[in-house]
Amino acid sequence: MTLRDRRQSRDLCRAANAAVQQRDMRFELVRRHRGGKSPARAQDQILQRRFQAQHDRAFVEHGVARRAQRVAELVPHHSDRNFVCCAMRHHHSPSTTPAGMGVISRVSDADEKHRQWHGAGIDAVVARPYDHIVLASIDTLRSDCIAANPLKLWPGKYPGLTAPRTDILDELVAQGCFFANCVSAAPYTSASHATILTGNWPLRHGVYEFFNRKLRGESLFTQARRAGYATIMKSDFPFILGPTLGFDNGIDTFIVEDDDAYLTAIGAADQSVSLVHFGGVHVPYGFHTLRYGGDAYRRKLDALEADVGRPTDLPRDQLLETPRSAEDARMLLRYKRVIQELWKADRAADIFGLYLEGIEHFLTTRFEGFIRRLLKRLEGTNWLLVLFGDHGEEYDSESYGHFNSVAEGVLRVPLLFLGPDVKPGIHRERLCTADILPTILDLQRAPSRGRLATDGISRAATVTDGAGYVSYPAFAQAYVADTARFVRFQQQALTGGTKKGALPHLLFKETMWDGEHKIT
Repeated sequence: MTLRDRRQSRDLCRAANAAVQQRDMRFELVRRHRGGKSPARAQDQILQRRFQAQHDRAFVEHGVARRAQRVAELVPHHSDRNFVCCAMRHHHSPSTTPAGMGVISRVSDADEKHRQWHGAGIDAVVARPYDHIVLASIDTLRSDCIAANPLKLWPGKYPGLTAPRTDILDELVAQGCFFANCVSAAPYTSASHATILTGNWPLRHGVYEFFNRKLRGESLFTQARRAGYATIMKSDFPFILGPTLGFDNGIDTFIVEDDDAYLTAIGAADQSVSLVHFGGVHVPYGFHTLRYGGDAYRRKLDALEADVGRPTDLPRDQLLETPRSAEDARMLLRYKRVIQELWKADRAADIFGLYLEGIEHFLTTRFEGFIRRLLKRLEGTNWLLVLFGDHGEEYDSESYGHFNSVAEGVLRVPLLFLGPDVKPGIHRERLCTADILPTILDLQRAPSRGRLATDGISRAATVTDGAGYVSYPAFAQAYVADTARFVRFQQQALTGGTKKGALPHLLFKETMWDGEHKIT
């Protein structure tokens, strides 16, 4: 790195340290004013405006600077300037953009099979375009719950529990390029998916809170539609991963929960880029809704309530992710109430056992059949399947599920690339979900107008050739809001059809990975 770059990194580090002190001051003020309750709206605004803005920016810029520094140190055969510019995400005009900036230029058909793209610093030899790129998201799936993953965390924390059968995922892992140590940028669905679709950290794309700001800027879908691809999205959580937060931007066909409709849409398209999202591993573990859970869901809930009782009060968490019938909504609240009662009784291991059971139930009753039908539809085409989790699940003194946690079990998610030109293998070095999009851009065979600058680093050489790679600094943050206020805010938004105003959030936890260290 140049002397100027080192000074910039040093200054950002100092700013981050100062911001951390200010964050501690903020939490102390919150502690003094809470009295067991959330601070008033005015206090929310004061705390956020005075302390949060500087801290957030410093934390992000310090993490990006460290990422740039590591790239420059570990890849000396590239110029420092090009790599620092790539990692710091400076913008250049097309005529001055250096190699490594993720620029994709339109070329003639004659050059199509021989050209190279220079995306995020790694050259990818390009053949013909993919006909179909499928992103498959299994919400709430921890990476270490896949039997084929050699990096296990949960058995040491919850000894005595039975591991779920994950035969279909093990089969896919054996055929694809599996990253066993991928960390998410956020512990909740909205922010984590936004990072995957944009390749940017949450504070850059705007969706860093759970349910507040809309996704801004370019994404995989806006680029794909501009290039002439049909863009399809099937979401099990349309209230979160849907139009309310801007996730339908660039989408031609938006489907709510219907797996069959998604497969039909894929079959009708000559070329497509799509996201198929599953909520079956999320609470209620394994079932999602009565449509998919059926009588098995009813029987399980009855058995759980026979164990913990059936209180008449509602659970604190009354948030909804998808439209539900009256019976379905009541069952979800009853299930959440069971989790709440188990938590109060200090039975975290029992809750995690339900989670493990839910993984197996979802995979065997819904996902396996779906994925086999999907692969059948893709036969005879050139395709790429990217399967991932958005966050995991954990129950302990610091974590209640996932939304308020930066625990390793919450943030370590599976990432699998599968396709005819993918080299099978399991890779243990850490990477982050911001790397998914630049990797897809490097693997993508179709020419595309414009460019997408990303914070992530392409891992295309690993996917196609099994090449080794280095781990760069990554970070994650968790923003929270008062639960009761959150429920009212969502209910008003769903009743009126649009969000009005903003829901105050506070930065609750954050973590950063750098080399072998994790700083929380």
